[in-house]
Amino acid sequence: MYQDEIIQRVNNAAEIENSNEMLIIRKIEESEKPMELMLNENDRISDIKIRKLVDCIVGRKIIAEKVLLIRDHFVSLHDYLDLLNSGCLFDDEYDALFATFGNFEISCIL
Repeated sequence: MYQDEIIQRVNNAAEIENSNEMLIIRKIEESEKPMELMLNENDRISDIKIRKLVDCIVGRKIIAEKVLLIRDHFVSLHDYLDLLNSGCLFDDEYDALFATFGNFEISCIL
């Protein structure tokens, strides 16, 4: 929307000031997903809490609810791996969860 105006302002600033800083602007492709998942090593969930969350996930019938529970509570790579090894997701549920991940998140889990 304001892309042309911003580009012009950056060009003007570059001509006026001799700065060592650079601003890089790029258009995000529609098919490109922004990174939302932050895998925090130190934020592991206790085994008891994971078991309760897995039981809650299994008890849900709607796939979107399962995905929302997972995305809201799991932040550690180890917890995601525990979740994937727990057997609480089936067929399309994996697809629905992975569809919420960007390329970086998928590569971390794989």
